[in-house]
Amino acid sequence: MFAKNRFVCVGLASLLALSLLSGCGGGGAEGAVLVVDAEFDPAAVSNLSSPIGETTTSAAQIFEVIQAGKLEEFWIVLTNAESADEGTVQVTIRPLDGGGRPNPSSATSIITPIDVETTTLAAFPIETFVEFDVGDDPGRVVDPGNQFAIVVEFVNRVPPAGAVSDGLPIARLLGRDDNGDPIGMGSTSPDGVTWTNNAPDDYIYRTFVLQP
Repeated sequence: MFAKNRFVCVGLASLLALSLLSGCGGGGAEGAVLVVDAEFDPAAVSNLSSPIGETTTSAAQIFEVIQAGKLEEFWIVLTNAESADEGTVQVTIRPLDGGGRPNPSSATSIITPIDVETTTLAAFPIETFVEFDVGDDPGRVVDPGNQFAIVVEFVNRVPPAGAVSDGLPIARLLGRDDNGDPIGMGSTSPDGVTWTNNAPDDYIYRTFVLQP
């Protein structure tokens, strides 16, 4: 993980308090205000999950910016999966291609890519938000109507010492299949290049922008 980005697990029991702080003027740099922007945070528990591994290398949530500002934080429900192998996934936020799918190139990310070791994540199917702090990336200025995809992508796996890889998914991205976010949608890719948008699927997420 790059030094200017960070990620921490946020238990759902702490979510309400954090949300209230954000919605009521939680301050950022130079007196700016952190506000909740696009989100899909259903009251019901998740009923779908996308495996991340060699078969499905990438999963993403497409969202549309509501308020102008600087993208400051985003949260997703990302878990460790059933594999005994350790592994790494990379998280980026990318613009969409001309077909409304996630851009296949990580170089288009508006934030510095964040590497996440799967052993640091809660075990599937525990629903725990993982919070990502964007930092001072220059591309994070957003405007209403901008569309992006939060992309989680397989990087590698490391089997236990002396063992052969079991080939099972190393991570899972959790969500629901009832079109809870009418603008956004989930998307998956077998290779990180060819993407399929999967409405009515949505992965659970929340974004925050910093406003003057």
